[in-house]
Amino acid sequence: MVKGVRGYDDRVTQEPSEPRGFDPIGRQVNLTARATRALLDAALATAGATFADWTMLVTLNARGPMVQRDLARSLGMIGPSVVERIDRLESAGLVARSAVPGDRRASLVSMTDAGRARFGVLHDAVRSSEVALTSGIDPGDLQTTMRVLAEVADRARALRAQAG
Repeated sequence: MVKGVRGYDDRVTQEPSEPRGFDPIGRQVNLTARATRALLDAALATAGATFADWTMLVTLNARGPMVQRDLARSLGMIGPSVVERIDRLESAGLVARSAVPGDRRASLVSMTDAGRARFGVLHDAVRSSEVALTSGIDPGDLQTTMRVLAEVADRARALRAQAG
């Protein structure tokens, strides 16, 4: 890094402009998410994949073949973005599209054998990264952290719904 030039990690970890003693949980969750996502991205890149590849393969592995529009919805994507991603994975031989009986406009997306093998490699890379990340942290503390984060997320969704 060039002296005097801040990098990504410097920007996201610098002190907040809030009064001393005020550290909102959302800020810490955001910083943690960015740091862990950067670690995940690096692990996937080393395995020759992107986060986008990983999320689609994880979804197809968990749910099995899916109608393209349902896959897009489950990934929170709009049509053109998911089509581009499917095209890329299809050209790599990792997924295949087929017709949906009774609906000529719909495509069914499924993982190929090569896709399942690739998922296994990526899963191992992600798991290895996760083990390295949590190594040395008390398992009980990790369970508590996961439980509390889930409660915070549920509470945030409920408050958002109340606000309209």
